[in-house]
Amino acid sequence: MKPRLSIDFVDFGKGFDKGDNVFVRSLSERFDVRLMDQPDILIYSDFGSHHPLYSCRKVYYTNESPAADFTRCDYALTSRLSADPRHFRLPYYAAMAADPAKLVRLPDEPERIPSEKTDFCAFVVSQDHGKKTWNRIDFFHRLSRYKKVSSGGRMLNNVGGPLGPLREDKLAFLRRHKFMIAFENGTVPGYITEKLYDAMEARCIPIYWGDPEVARDFNPKSFVNVADFPSVDHAIARIVEIDQDGALYRSMLAEPYFHGNKPNAAFSAGPLCDFFERIRTDGSHPVSARKPFLGFRWILAKRDKVG
Repeated sequence: MKPRLSIDFVDFGKGFDKGDNVFVRSLSERFDVRLMDQPDILIYSDFGSHHPLYSCRKVYYTNESPAADFTRCDYALTSRLSADPRHFRLPYYAAMAADPAKLVRLPDEPERIPSEKTDFCAFVVSQDHGKKTWNRIDFFHRLSRYKKVSSGGRMLNNVGGPLGPLREDKLAFLRRHKFMIAFENGTVPGYITEKLYDAMEARCIPIYWGDPEVARDFNPKSFVNVADFPSVDHAIARIVEIDQDGALYRSMLAEPYFHGNKPNAAFSAGPLCDFFERIRTDGSHPVSARKPFLGFRWILAKRDKVG
């Protein structure tokens, strides 16, 4: 029999399904996962303030780049690279219910993909983070001097309005383009969001900037990493070269996204199960334990049904 693992989720925001998510699916491979109001382990995120009301062991999860605060949680799941034994790296591209098989290269792609591309480069950004992300806006304008860069988000939109709300709306838009500007919000070791994954799934050549250790996860020959060039102008010159040289473009389409064309370790449930086995058998006192729930505090904790 599988060992029992009683968990709950809070502060995950709208749309999060407690019964069907990357944690439940992965952990169910080894454990008898039970969702309970008073769990042994609470997994919480950034979209609420219910987690302090719990007295059990707490695991912090974020799909953004902040580091974990271990005065508030016992363990953490983030995208960052860390040697802390209380930390497990779970990059967002692997936690978003993505299917790694969609990134496995097929032999016919170098000849098939070019005929499916009708537009040059895509750009999909809907939030303005000001100085924090000025470089991707600057890159958009610079690359647009060569050819039109199709902006499908709310920012700098030039395609008649923003894309629909579904991920498939974004992918359908991307699939028409040879390239996609895929800049992260910052450069943090290990922090890779859905941007690079989406470009790869749509078979755009990603124009990436972000994680300085991105080559740990993905084959650097399969995308243009702006950080590898001495200047933005040099990176753009390389993009122009790829766009104008059919043989060079097809050679990049032949490069696997994953090293060895096999999904990387971020998609494996085994290491995550190992991490939760350590949490499950940890006999130490939770760092942020509270008194048992009483009265209105429990009502407040359960008000948000989806966490």
